[in-house]
Amino acid sequence: MIVALLALIAFLVLLIISIVFIIQKRNAKPYTIAMAACVAVFFAAAMISTSGKEKTADASAPVSSLAYASRTSKEAEDVLKWQIEAALSTEKFDGYTFEIENDIVLVKVWRESIDRTFELTKEKGTGPDDENWVWLKNNTKNTSDYIADCIRTSELDNLQLQFHVVDSSSHEQDFFAIQNEEIVYDALAQ
Repeated sequence: MIVALLALIAFLVLLIISIVFIIQKRNAKPYTIAMAACVAVFFAAAMISTSGKEKTADASAPVSSLAYASRTSKEAEDVLKWQIEAALSTEKFDGYTFEIENDIVLVKVWRESIDRTFELTKEKGTGPDDENWVWLKNNTKNTSDYIADCIRTSELDNLQLQFHVVDSSSHEQDFFAIQNEEIVYDALAQ
């Protein structure tokens, strides 16, 4: 870490010298700027590669492998929760809930405009193939697919996603449900 800080200071000094040369209309040597950039890239890569490494336990202190694994999965779960929160916190939905339990990520989302689209489509009698309803399902499926990708690329890839679009008043009636990137339920098709 100290080496990386020293390299960063060296890079900043070279950068300042280059800027001073340019400001004073002395032509900064291209190799000075290139050298500063190379030093920065090299040490940034070194900092990145060492910042994610976990410290190993002291050999004299016994460490339970189960405790270590659960800490790692807890960290992975926290990252996954953050990714899900980021995907759902867009203005696409009025509200949402999600939980991770028993190898299932259960997501429920709602929006009043989905309620209205469902009721209008039901009144028109056009069913699940209604243009607006299909657009709504595809648009929502994009969010579900993104969350499924986050799960698949996480250390918790054994989890299954259940994504439910529910009514905005009671959050109990499913309008449609997506599981493993497929629409498995559509209330208009029933």
